[in-house]
Amino acid sequence: MPQWLRHCFASVGLARGVPVTDMAAWLGHSDPRTTYEIYAHVLPDAPERLRSVMDDVLRLKTQLVLPLQFEVTRDTATPR
Repeated sequence: MPQWLRHCFASVGLARGVPVTDMAAWLGHSDPRTTYEIYAHVLPDAPERLRSVMDDVLRLKTQLVLPLQFEVTRDTATPR
């Protein structure tokens, strides 16, 4: 794939709200921070998008499915 097409794919996806972690996996970046550092310029409205989502949730325009489920991960390098 030409580099410009890869960059366009990532830029458009991230600008439209695709999570950085998902895009990092698709691009083959082992660390999402790499993706963020390269494409942060297309994410300037991220705080506004979050505010909009939270406004919808708090005004009950968006339905939350309860119970919320979270994945628990442990750092195996840290002794317990």
